[in-house]
Amino acid sequence: MLTKILSFWKYHNLYIIILLSIIFFFIYSYISFQFPEYFNSPDEAANYYFINHFIENFNFSFYEPLNSEFANLLHPRNSIVIENNIVPLCFLGFPLLIGFLGKLIDVSIILFIVPFFSSTAAIFFYLLLREIFSERIAILSSIILLFHPAFWYFSSLSMHHNALFSSFFIISLYFFIKLLKNPTILRYYILFSIFIGLTITIRANELVWLAILFFSLLVFYRKSINIKYLFISLLCLLFILAPFFYFNNATYSSPFSTGYSHKVDIDLEISGVENSSNGISKIFKIIAPSGIRPEKVLDSFLEYFIIIYPIFSILVFSGIILAVKNRAKFNQKQKLYFKYLLILSSYLIIYYGGGYYFGASGLDTDFNISSSLIRYWLPIFIFSIPLISIIIIKILGKFQHNYLKMFSYSLITLLLMIFSFNLVYNDKNFGLIKIANNTILYKQISDGLHNSINKDAIIISNNADKFVFPKFRVIGTNLELDNFFQNENVIKTINEQTNNFEIYYFTMFGLNDFDNISARLRSKGIELIPDVTIKDISSLYIITKAF
Repeated sequence: MLTKILSFWKYHNLYIIILLSIIFFFIYSYISFQFPEYFNSPDEAANYYFINHFIENFNFSFYEPLNSEFANLLHPRNSIVIENNIVPLCFLGFPLLIGFLGKLIDVSIILFIVPFFSSTAAIFFYLLLREIFSERIAILSSIILLFHPAFWYFSSLSMHHNALFSSFFIISLYFFIKLLKNPTILRYYILFSIFIGLTITIRANELVWLAILFFSLLVFYRKSINIKYLFISLLCLLFILAPFFYFNNATYSSPFSTGYSHKVDIDLEISGVENSSNGISKIFKIIAPSGIRPEKVLDSFLEYFIIIYPIFSILVFSGIILAVKNRAKFNQKQKLYFKYLLILSSYLIIYYGGGYYFGASGLDTDFNISSSLIRYWLPIFIFSIPLISIIIIKILGKFQHNYLKMFSYSLITLLLMIFSFNLVYNDKNFGLIKIANNTILYKQISDGLHNSINKDAIIISNNADKFVFPKFRVIGTNLELDNFFQNENVIKTINEQTNNFEIYYFTMFGLNDFDNISARLRSKGIELIPDVTIKDISSLYIITKAF
């Protein structure tokens, strides 16, 4: 019996990875089967809202006429206001693709698209690596990909786009290699252009390194390229990008504008800086909105690559040592793979490692698995997996007996999976079990607010907009209440509108220093009055004009 299993393992690896991918599709969908309308981060909540808005209205603009009276303050986080329209802050590629598929097939599928493509990407990762490395490295790497904690975690958060970006990138690389091997087969050129086009639209700010990567590969393999088919491929790429440009133009009044570029304009206007005299600063903020601080790069790398996944990082660096030692044995494709991995990793580590980013519930003040930095570094985690496989295969290659070798592979895989499971599900603050419980709590709080205040009320919050909007108008902010009212325009606007609207401040955790905060706000003409407590931890305060 065991002999048959070993034989099947050896000759039917593709079937094995397909079966595991199907299983992991359901594992990745764990959160999606919970409360689908509630999310743990403002990014996900905003994506979910705008996807549904697109399905219903075929646009990404939500008209809010009261913004003319509230100085454009009425919008949740991860959105901005343009001419009284609430529009996405994020790149439109993700909500556009998910919204289109939801409109084409059914709205019920939108929470399962990311898990589907993530699990499918493991199959293409196997096919891709099989073209470059050995069969053993390919199958082991694709299995590890499925349960790598970074990929597992963000594949399970269906309204985050990063796992989808990485999945499309994997698929596009596979078809690129296929067109190099089969330059006379048109379908590979077309499939490559489709998936690289989707990759670009999902995260347009990654265009720089994507363009350099594929242009350099085209130059390197120029003798293997069919120029006529490459031209057709470029036309297909433009066709894929056309909807992205169209809806960018419809939403931001320019095909090349984004929510981020508009936010830069808004921030510069608020700060009083003249756009015309600050062109370089504006361009830099669009390219690197979180800034690049060289002194922060090393700390980010140590925390979010090495410390957070210690077992995986040890295996990666052991694989690097072994790869360097045996570099003379690598063929051209393998050498090219590792060269590009080094260049890409260096770029992403410097570019993203020097910025400030947001986790599931706000600014990353704590070291945690929800950090945006981890999802921005997904390509590094994914494409360094063959290094893990190399060192595992090298160690287990010393075993002569096939049964013992099979048992050892299974044991190591199981131990790595247990480590990943514990991190992904059981993290006390941001694990998937905690997130699932949070969504239940958010629904209860949302229902409590609905029963406690007028539906026309306006809620100011730095943590509740993700489950309050669009049931209520919200003023979403990343600032604490005290800091929010530092801006004179905000103070003036809220003071003027308290006579016309019911305005509340809502916080998930209450105000521990209420008396001092209330006194400071009163000195600015704003009165803060406790109203109700919901679910024992959430507090609602009435905001009125102080007399």
